[in-house]
Amino acid sequence: MANTFADYYRLRDEEAILRPSVKFEFDAPADMVLNNSSRSPILMFLVRSNGTGGSLTLRVELNDQQALGVNRPIAVEGAGRSYHEVVNKGLFNPGGKNTFQFEAIGDNDTAEIVISDVVIWYQRDVAEGS
Repeated sequence: MANTFADYYRLRDEEAILRPSVKFEFDAPADMVLNNSSRSPILMFLVRSNGTGGSLTLRVELNDQQALGVNRPIAVEGAGRSYHEVVNKGLFNPGGKNTFQFEAIGDNDTAEIVISDVVIWYQRDVAEGS
């Protein structure tokens, strides 16, 4: 088994309001490990809602494919929380551009979803002789 190390990329630190969506791009390293299911990338972010009443649903896509296992309901007036999700390694474009899209779904005109601290964690191969 090749040696690897954990690395991360910060997609966004500041808050972003989903009206209805926000996109983040990053160039995945060519040596990103995607051939082992126990080393699949992990997407982490903080999410909260503003507004009153009802609920909204959060959908996250990577390269136009659903990245979360399911769309996540977000309670309006609920406390913020951290999410982490193992992302299907087949959705990544190693050595190229990748686009995450966060989208608020629902018909609540008085509420919005706010995300921040969006980070993707992944494994990279250690170069031989290092």
